[in-house]
Amino acid sequence: MSWESSINAFKSYLKIERSLSDNSILAYIRDVKKFADYAINLELSELKIERKDISNFLVLILKEGAFASHERRWQGDGVDVGVLQSLSHQRDHRASR
Repeated sequence: MSWESSINAFKSYLKIERSLSDNSILAYIRDVKKFADYAINLELSELKIERKDISNFLVLILKEGAFASHERRWQGDGVDVGVLQSLSHQRDHRASR
């Protein structure tokens, strides 16, 4: 399975199983494509993604300042945004020492 086919399968899931609006689906797919680009650069297979890979990506997004546009979507999916913010602040604090 490729990243493209995995993303298309996820898109179908969002549309059929979750009955999301087209705008919501586009937003999710945009987020997933950003993650796919990140993972491809690190040579990570879409079938072998680990929790730490996702956490590292989310911290990177936080550092890039793109957090606000994703926060509501992530919270709706059970991502503990407070934990992500805390991780980001801890890493920034350690890096500034």
